[in-house]
Amino acid sequence: MKQKKVKRIIPNAGQTEFIALAKKFNKDKTKKEFCLDGSGGTGKTTIIKELFLKEDKKNPKIFHVSNSVIGVTVSHKARIILNEQLPNCITYAAAVNMSIEFDAWGEMVFVPKNGEFKQSKLYGYKYIVFDEASMVSDEMREILQMSCSPNAKIIYLGK
Repeated sequence: MKQKKVKRIIPNAGQTEFIALAKKFNKDKTKKEFCLDGSGGTGKTTIIKELFLKEDKKNPKIFHVSNSVIGVTVSHKARIILNEQLPNCITYAAAVNMSIEFDAWGEMVFVPKNGEFKQSKLYGYKYIVFDEASMVSDEMREILQMSCSPNAKIIYLGK
């Protein structure tokens, strides 16, 4: 796949703090999950690419996003937005594998239809970025963890 060049951004103070914490998380061999929590519009999805930018070997002024990253979202719209920020990466909308149920308080939750994910799609990736983390149930997190390689890092975005 041809690498697309990515435009860099200038992070604000909160985004800079996130980048530092996420880089520390990425180096920690004992931690598998990290959550960037924040309200809508704070730049969580926009800043995620800064973790994975690599310099082009032929032209150090050009950057691309590492292809060791895969994106997963609950909705198709969120998949399109995440794919804009991680343009060289595959992104999936998990909604096609979800059904809606209601919890004891009447809140709507998304749950896997059959409890299965295709391991071959996720297993080879080092980083899984899951946008819309507020819609991820504990059951979904367990399935996601089982579908990744033991060394994979999962980064959840959202409140």
